[in-house]
Amino acid sequence: ILIFYSVSHYKNIIVRVNNFATNLNSTQYEYGTKKFWDYVKKTKVNGHILTNNDLTSALVLRYSLKPAFFQIGLMDMIPYFPNTAEYIKKIMEKVYNIPFNNPPIKNVLKVPDEIIKENFQKRTEEDWKKIAKEFNIKALVVPSTWRIRLNLEFKGDEYSYYKI
Repeated sequence: ILIFYSVSHYKNIIVRVNNFATNLNSTQYEYGTKKFWDYVKKTKVNGHILTNNDLTSALVLRYSLKPAFFQIGLMDMIPYFPNTAEYIKKIMEKVYNIPFNNPPIKNVLKVPDEIIKENFQKRTEEDWKKIAKEFNIKALVVPSTWRIRLNLEFKGDEYSYYKI
């Protein structure tokens, strides 16, 4: 029965094998990107790295093995841990400059990168230093097209690393 099933559904099996091979290859990232994350991994950071969104936070954790500051998607934990609401409100308003009671998109746990970009690019170096001191943030990883008013340590094809 197994052989008959395999022969009659061979196209499905081929598709699954090809997808499996593609997934294995997709875990390998490009040399330029690997080089950037290797630099981040080698830097000394005695605090957190601030990023623009959950994907970048995950990349910081995965490839550089450094602590990412906050993942905006974690706001959905507030109903389960109401005592975290005040601290998350403080982060959203002071770090991301987003009003907690009036999010840009209602009922969605996402802040568009355009809004974060605009808010991050407005800040002066002094503003960043105040935030860094209050929240123990020592570096910033954002898309390389963003222009942040901080010392650019290094830049990759996709991301830039700023030291605060």
